[in-house]
Amino acid sequence: MRNSMKIAGVLVCVGAVSVMGAWMGGPLDAAAPKADAPKIDAPKRTAPTGAAKVGEKAPDFVLKDLDGKEHKLVDLKGKVVVLEWFNADCPVCRQVYANGTVKKTYDAMKGMGDKYVYIAVNSTSNVTEEQMIARSKALLAEHKDMTIPVLNDFGGKTGRAYGAKTTPHMFVIDEQGILRYQGAISDDQRGAKGDEATNYVINALTQMAAGETVAPDQTRSWGCSVKYPRN
Repeated sequence: MRNSMKIAGVLVCVGAVSVMGAWMGGPLDAAAPKADAPKIDAPKRTAPTGAAKVGEKAPDFVLKDLDGKEHKLVDLKGKVVVLEWFNADCPVCRQVYANGTVKKTYDAMKGMGDKYVYIAVNSTSNVTEEQMIARSKALLAEHKDMTIPVLNDFGGKTGRAYGAKTTPHMFVIDEQGILRYQGAISDDQRGAKGDEATNYVINALTQMAAGETVAPDQTRSWGCSVKYPRN
């Protein structure tokens, strides 16, 4: 008898709860709709949304160098172009200049003939444009044995088109404007391998000159992140 009364009591409670749930607009376990919280986006640097692909046409660009001279990729058709993403404030970028990695790459390229062109691109935007230009000139002045134009990509448009992520980040473009290699300048991130290091850019240039397929044609670049403009 007592058990029957307990069961009846439970049923009454359940019924009451169900009625209340229905009266309140639905089952008790249904999540009440929440108002959308306002979204506040903190300023951040925008990473590249696209990237040039090996085996496809390299994105064209029209950029001025630090002295105001205009450079167009389309005007370099028939030449092999090496692009280096560059930042004079980046310690890794300074390292590959100081330890001779860039010089070795530059000399190997120049030794292959006049159709080879080495260009640096600076997309650094965490300083003023005037500072970026002045610091770039100062670093290159320390290496007068190389003639490397530095192109001003202060807005980051060209860097994003290529998907440049680090300084340095290297791109090798063939005579037809096709991207043949992109990635690290070498496998010596710490600068400790010396002559044992593999220079991926020289490797790509040598294979291209021999009519061979570039391998590897992509590696993971290393260095400081490219300082694109904040949104």
